[in-house]
Amino acid sequence: MILGAGGIGMVLETELSVQQRSSAPASPGCAPCAIRARLLATQYSNSAYHGAALDRKHIASELDRFLTSVEVVHGIGRAEIASHGVYFSHETSTHASPQASCSGNEVAALRSAFGDDLLSKLLILNTKGFTGHRKKQNFVNEKV
Repeated sequence: MILGAGGIGMVLETELSVQQRSSAPASPGCAPCAIRARLLATQYSNSAYHGAALDRKHIASELDRFLTSVEVVHGIGRAEIASHGVYFSHETSTHASPQASCSGNEVAALRSAFGDDLLSKLLILNTKGFTGHRKKQNFVNEKV
């Protein structure tokens, strides 16, 4: 998920902290502690652009840089991410054309990073649907 584009709240803790909580007596009504997910990588990028001047090539190059880092550091390839991962999109189609919309640029970056074959396997969810925003247009199958 592109965090800077949307609001999100996460609780992050070390594996040691989870183990310590697991060994403590459970609170009434609380299930035993378990690690549900691991945050493997983050990347901060700032192109200093806004929705009026999205740089499609920069967005695509930053996603590619992030995925390359995940491949090198953790050995998790794009095919595995596409088959088992979820891309959380926050953007909506707020402009008149796929070329100028935030979601159109996201999909163009995903297509550049994964290619059409892998992109068709990637589950894409949109957070605006969870927060009451209007439905995102589907640009996955359009030429952007």
